[in-house]
Amino acid sequence: MTFRTIMGALAALVASSLVAHADDAVSLRLNWYLGGLHVPFYYGKDKGYYAAEGIDLTINEGRGSANTVQVVAAGSDTFGLADSSSVILTASKGADVKSVMSLLNTTGFSVVSLAESGIKTPKDLEGRTVAVTPGDPLGQLLQAVCKANNVDCSKIGMVQVDPAAKVVTVLEKKADGYTPPKLKRNAIVQGHCHHKAIMRLKEEEQLMNKLELDYRLLSAGCCGMAGSFGYEKDKYDVSIKAGERILLPEVRKAGLSTLIVADGFSCKEQIEQQTNRHGLHLAEVMSIAMKAGPYGPDGIYPETRSVQPRMDAVRRSMERAGLIAAAGILGAAAVTMMFRKRRWR
Repeated sequence: MTFRTIMGALAALVASSLVAHADDAVSLRLNWYLGGLHVPFYYGKDKGYYAAEGIDLTINEGRGSANTVQVVAAGSDTFGLADSSSVILTASKGADVKSVMSLLNTTGFSVVSLAESGIKTPKDLEGRTVAVTPGDPLGQLLQAVCKANNVDCSKIGMVQVDPAAKVVTVLEKKADGYTPPKLKRNAIVQGHCHHKAIMRLKEEEQLMNKLELDYRLLSAGCCGMAGSFGYEKDKYDVSIKAGERILLPEVRKAGLSTLIVADGFSCKEQIEQQTNRHGLHLAEVMSIAMKAGPYGPDGIYPETRSVQPRMDAVRRSMERAGLIAAAGILGAAAVTMMFRKRRWR
């Protein structure tokens, strides 16, 4: 099928089946960063196929099929290009999305390993670690592969990495057979609500089990901060009530040597502003294990060494901003005085 045929079919689909009216401004969210699969969409736009049908198309890069489906379901984009497994999973949870066209009838997903690893069948994945990227559909697809091949998926570890780091992770042998450091400490864990809704916390729980962390997952739901929501004056009270429902009381009553694990930026900000503790990303927890050993740092507030450099950097930034503002005020005052002196002459 040629590029022109693909784009002509897509333009016709948008114009008829999806009832796109003249001069409609619509957006298409891709499933991933720009790649070869996406060239026909840009080619069609460059050649004016969409404009000829009265469609003003904006193409946005994606960050994984799961994220694309969520964005379309929320109405932020009109259409999306996503793996069917992500569409099915999100629709099964009540999202108002549907698949209207298939570009690829076979998937390019595969499990790639070093030849020396000896992985030849799906069963060989048990006891191994697979590198995955947040938002990609591998998690859902792997569950189906496991079921079809009588493989215990709970015995397959997953380590989350950036897209560009997947190959490097395998080459450096950090994926297959990776064993994290131990950290035998108590912890309470606040799962980021958006993360839980899209990807669950299965991989994080597997990692914490390997760390031998004695953790407890909070059933807190949203922390209440939710990005800018908690900063808006008319929503502040709601934000605090949401946090005070479970999260904040649990943090306050936690032991002073207990780790507070919270991957979400909003969650960590809510904890920092409403308690005397600081939340740690799971990566920071692993860093503590590597630097301080299997029992972590001595004393109370184990997060101090991790967050202190960040707090110092924020303080220095605020001091610099204050100095710049003061210099600006003094400069403006000096100019004003000089101007007034000239007028008095």
